[in-house]
Amino acid sequence: MPYVIPPDEVFQQAPQPLENTQGAYKIPAFEHLTFTEREGMMSNYTNRPFPRKGLVYPEAVETNNIVKKVLVLIFRSIASPKYALDEFLRMSDYAFRNQYLQRRFYCNFSREIWDFTYHFTRKFGIKHDKAYRLGKMMAHIFQYEENYRFWVQDMFGQTTKQDLIDHPQRELTKMMEVFSRRMRAGVQFKFKAPIKILCFILKVPIIKRAWKFAWGQIDFSRLLLDEADRWWMLSSADYDLEDRNIEERFREHIDIYNRHQIKILRQQIINLNSNAAK
Repeated sequence: MPYVIPPDEVFQQAPQPLENTQGAYKIPAFEHLTFTEREGMMSNYTNRPFPRKGLVYPEAVETNNIVKKVLVLIFRSIASPKYALDEFLRMSDYAFRNQYLQRRFYCNFSREIWDFTYHFTRKFGIKHDKAYRLGKMMAHIFQYEENYRFWVQDMFGQTTKQDLIDHPQRELTKMMEVFSRRMRAGVQFKFKAPIKILCFILKVPIIKRAWKFAWGQIDFSRLLLDEADRWWMLSSADYDLEDRNIEERFREHIDIYNRHQIKILRQQIINLNSNAAK
């Protein structure tokens, strides 16, 4: 099934073809590949005196570049931790360069996460540019990782903004307990580690002040599931929304769908009668 790509105007910059990826060299007049036990795969080109080892193509270069940047991040962070954030942002900017949207095209949840991340990191000393890029990266991850967004929205629904400000460790632990009970896909460990780290660092006064400040800058209601989000989640086999089993939730999912179809049909009949009267 073909997939749909958003139009160019929604992106921060027009996506570039993978052929333009740094490191993807181009050699004209490719003829064929040969294979030998000694040399492996070799690329042969018209009028070239020697074949070239392997075959470099854009998709391979793209993923290779990302892994190289991860390795640079690890090694440079170990050698000099102060560069960890710089390398991480450089890596994420490269990985997302063709997918970053203009801010207004992100969903309301993603924009609030962007703002929260910016204000939180800015308040405890991260420079504006880096804090902004961190916020954009977090918004982007949730924009395209829909299940994660739904799960986090549901977790926020278990608490209140004021409780997160006043009792962050207690509320984060409660949210994780609800998520662990409802999740059936076995991905709880992906959330336990960051929540555990967050609970620990929130003991640091400057971080706790930044946490309280950041919550004061956003609209908490935009972090919660709305009617549309809830409908899509009702059919999830991996997550027991509202602690209800899939059979019960799917019946409601179908009932809402059927009511919508009836509404559409009624409107079509009204339109047909209106046109006939003319």
